[in-house]
Amino acid sequence: MPPDLSALERTLERFRRELLRGERSAASAMVRAYGAAWRRIRAELTRLDAEYRALRETGQQPGQAWIYQFGRLRSLQNQIERELSAYTQYVSEAVRKEQEAAIYNAELHAERLVKSALGRMPAGVTIPWNRIPTGAAIEIIGATQVGSPLYQLLTEIAPRGAQAAIDALIQGLMLGKSPRETAREMRAALGGELWRSLRIARTETLRAYREATRLSYKANSDIVKGWVWHSALDQRTCAACWAMHGTEHTNDESLDDHPNGRCAMLPMTRSWAEIGEMYGVDLSDVP
Repeated sequence: MPPDLSALERTLERFRRELLRGERSAASAMVRAYGAAWRRIRAELTRLDAEYRALRETGQQPGQAWIYQFGRLRSLQNQIERELSAYTQYVSEAVRKEQEAAIYNAELHAERLVKSALGRMPAGVTIPWNRIPTGAAIEIIGATQVGSPLYQLLTEIAPRGAQAAIDALIQGLMLGKSPRETAREMRAALGGELWRSLRIARTETLRAYREATRLSYKANSDIVKGWVWHSALDQRTCAACWAMHGTEHTNDESLDDHPNGRCAMLPMTRSWAEIGEMYGVDLSDVP
């Protein structure tokens, strides 16, 4: 970590690492779930492969018509859609759980960041911290409920993935590729939906974390007057996030980051003199 980082920024970086560590753990579980689904799909392809080879040994050339005639295509498509639908249900539940954890951590981290920003508290002074309303937390998690944009994105994965896999199968047959080669291309097509679901999960978890942080700041506006956009400032930081780094915002403004965004909100606290004035206490000599 660069030596010139302030104590507040070091705290933020530690919280960011904790958040991303949890996200990586969830992503690993999603990859395992996807792998199990793919193994069941591959079993169906193996049966198709055996039939294909048996026909080739008799001198026949199976083609697209053969696939349709024997119902292989429809059967395979149904299998893929069933597996991907089960997978997306798992992803939806995983995202909801990760959002719940992210919201809990956001409240905890927001409080610690604010107290770090305030510095040493004057003797005899305690700062109460208001928790965000339960309804606000439920609204954030509601992004995964039926009818929400996130829910619609997840439910698109099954039909999109099935169609991409079937397109790869048909193309493989028309070009005379072996079923095993075609299977590799089908897996690559389905893999696109895997990465899409991982991106959705990460983006929505980080969004819930940032929004819960903002709401925590807003619930404690007597102490926190706004927030500062803080980017990771590394090789993976985009130009837009570099430009936004250090800009100041009110608690009514959300941090609208791009997919997979890692930006965070540093609290802008009021001075001790301002806080003391609100409560009729002279704290003008406190740094």
